[in-house]
Formats: sequence, structure tokens, C-alpha cells
Amino acid sequence: MRNLIRLALLAVAALGSLSAATITYSVTNLNTNNGLGQPLYRYVYNLIGVPLSANQGLEIRFEVSRYGQLQNQVTPNNATFNPYLFQPNSQPGADGIYGLYVSSANLMAGTFSIDFGWLNNNSLGFEQRYFVYQYASNGIDITSTVTSGFTTLAGGGSSSSSTGGGNPIPEPSTWMLGATALAALAVARRRRT
Repeated sequence: MRNLIRLALLAVAALGSLSAATITYSVTNLNTNNGLGQPLYRYVYNLIGVPLSANQGLEIRFEVSRYGQLQNQVTPNNATFNPYLFQPNSQPGADGIYGLYVSSANLMAGTFSIDFGWLNNNSLGFEQRYFVYQYASNGIDITSTVTSGFTTLAGGGSSSSSTGGGNPIPEPSTWMLGATALAALAVARRRRT
């Protein structure tokens, strides 16, 4: 019974390690505009513990209501990437996408950046939705979503979110591990009484 309780406590402690994958960002005002009258800013992203393997890609979304023209993307220099960029409103109402396709190497961490025009007069620091996709061997067709979440403002500063919350949605495996731990505790308690 004590072993079951210990096992359940270890499983609960492991929940924290499953959420270690993060993409943090910092914001820099470039003190200019992008030629379209939009103030120009730069997001510098830091990829931490988000495993990207060959034939996988990372996409960060730029909400069409907040972001103007995207430009000057810089990719991490420690892996082989094929970057791609879709401008906000390239199709009416569509969000912009900054993507990195990993063609031949693995990546767990790295720094990359992109400049963008800002459409709103309010403060910056909006979480962005990101996705990691598995591609077919042709590098074109997406076969599954590996993980998803929200970028986080570096340094723990205030962050506004259009999604209404600052916490990432736990992955299904996190929920399953938590449920298993709680079930083990219930069994141990029932056997004890």
C-alpha cells in the first residue's frame, strides 16, 4: 500500500516535467515603421524543450486583427530549416503564419526572430498559438499534430491573451497520468479501510 502511494506521488510529481516544453518571447520596439505606416517591432523567440525532429514543423500564428506585415525572419542556426511565411490577411481574415520545417536534423532548443507591423495602439505582449506538426516524407502533407500551446512572455511580465487565459492547455498524456495517479491513491485508500 505504501508503495502504491509512493508511486502515485511520483506520478503526480512527473506532471510538472511533461509541461516543460515552452516557447518564450521578448519584444523590441525597432523605432521605425514598415513602409505601410505600421510601427515595427521584433519578437525574439526562445525554443525550450520543444522537440523538433526531421519531417516536423513549427508554426506560430499571428492574429490578423493585431499583426500587420511580417518580415526579416531569422531561423535557429543549429539545425537545418526551411522557413516559410504567410502574411496576415493573405486570404481574407486569415492569420499570419511563421513556420520552420525541419528537413534533416533534430532541435530541442534555439533562438529565432521575426519583425512585424503592429496594428493596435494598446500594449504588446500577446500570447500566440503555436503548433508542431508531423509531415509526410514528401515534406508537404501534414499527417498529425505533435503538440500545441501558447508562447509565453519572457521574464514573467504581463501578457495579454486573446484566448482568455495565460496557461497552456495540458496535453492528453498529462491528463492520463494525473488520472492514473488519482486512481492509484483511491485504490490504496480503499484497501487500507
